[in-house]
Amino acid sequence: EYEELLKRIRAAPWLHIDETGHKVEGEKAWLWVFRTGQNDVLIAIRPDRSKAVVDEILGDNPDQAIVVDGAKAYNGRRKQRCWAHLLRIIDEARDASSHALALSTRVHAIYQDLVTFHDEEHPIPEREAKRAEIATQIERVLNDFAQHPTLDDKLTYLRNGGAEWTTCLLFPATRNTPAMPATNNPAEHAVREHVVRRKRCQTFRSEQGAQRYQYATSLLDSWRLQGKDPFAELEALLRRDLYLK
Repeated sequence: EYEELLKRIRAAPWLHIDETGHKVEGEKAWLWVFRTGQNDVLIAIRPDRSKAVVDEILGDNPDQAIVVDGAKAYNGRRKQRCWAHLLRIIDEARDASSHALALSTRVHAIYQDLVTFHDEEHPIPEREAKRAEIATQIERVLNDFAQHPTLDDKLTYLRNGGAEWTTCLLFPATRNTPAMPATNNPAEHAVREHVVRRKRCQTFRSEQGAQRYQYATSLLDSWRLQGKDPFAELEALLRRDLYLK
């Protein structure tokens, strides 16, 4: 069943990814969450936070897009950078100066423009044009605040995202898939429960235990987020695989 879930993850037109630190037998590891628009959730526990993990799970699908933060592990993939991360960084010094407040106001306005347009029905050519328009708005912001060195780190983060701030516009809602969000909040929500469990248990006590955890929680999380009864689904799965009536 986990392998079938992996196939759906790889075939999804877009998905969210996030990761959080964990431990296996006391050694540093990472718990990865892959979540599609249909709420298929795959948990993978690996010893590192590298691009190799992303390539292992997703395989080679150049048309697939991912909604992520700015971690290097996602380089080389078609990306939608998370606006929630951007807005948090922009707002960190919002009250420090009038320039910081003005920057925050401008970037929030661009975000609202993006999501309002994205929620409406527009053909792809119009969406491409909107991407160019937003790119121009961002470039103006970068130029208008370039003379304020206290904002350099925030402007650099904004600049580094480039066209990846607007990839979502190319993935409107379809008959089978919701529109791609401009934030990675669904992945962060999916990883939250695992963070709570990590605080309780501190470490997996064996490699086998970590493997079993990723298999079980992938199925249970998917069923729960899809509005299914996890206990009924698990019973049906066991009866089917164990050939029980």
